[in-house]
Amino acid sequence: MEAPEDGIFAEEELNMDEREAARPIASGENFLEALVVDDVREFIISHNLDDSARTKLESCTLEQQVDVISQDSGNVRNMNAVVISRANKSQKEGPQFTSTKSHEYVSELVTKFIETLQLDEKASAGLRALPPKYQVSVMARDMGGVTNPSGAVDSRVRKMLRNGDGYLQAAAGAHLGNANLAKAARSVNQINQGAMPTDAVQFLEQAYQAFIAEYNIDQRAQDLVAMLAPMEKLEVISDGM
Repeated sequence: MEAPEDGIFAEEELNMDEREAARPIASGENFLEALVVDDVREFIISHNLDDSARTKLESCTLEQQVDVISQDSGNVRNMNAVVISRANKSQKEGPQFTSTKSHEYVSELVTKFIETLQLDEKASAGLRALPPKYQVSVMARDMGGVTNPSGAVDSRVRKMLRNGDGYLQAAAGAHLGNANLAKAARSVNQINQGAMPTDAVQFLEQAYQAFIAEYNIDQRAQDLVAMLAPMEKLEVISDGM
């Protein structure tokens, strides 16, 4: 039997007042669906999809629907055929979110998701560090029964990183390390009382090492990252995000 997520039984980490105030999210509550349902409806209407294309889009999973509608629709002559083609590809190969438009759309969804659930800094940073298709995967899961959304999201991100391949772990690690350069700089400054290193690469490495420790990145992924030059680590961000 799979162990429960951290956020479902997060009451153990709360004080008595917080326990009394905590209320589990209703069963079947899917916040990603609530965020995209109007977009899917607007997509169908604005592109005047015929019955075949609309039915095909509606037959997709939530993640696949987001994949289809997030792609660039400029200069498309036959939107019905394109929607069916995108849906077929997403159903066969899985959502990829490789285009710039998809990245932008998913980034907006992540921001709305964080704001809606009022996720804390740790959970927000972990979610933002993932490549788009993994972000959508985390957001698409049912939040029913969760009393601590931040704990649940953080648990899901950690589990995804533990079970993911080296590329996912390296991409997330490099992204989070780069995002935390300023925080690392402040920490180093506090330790050295003003004698702060000026090398940004050193800050990146310090932040990344902290990420490895916090998220228990396995040795295989660490070995892959160790072979990368600093700029190659940054390339991982652009490739993965």
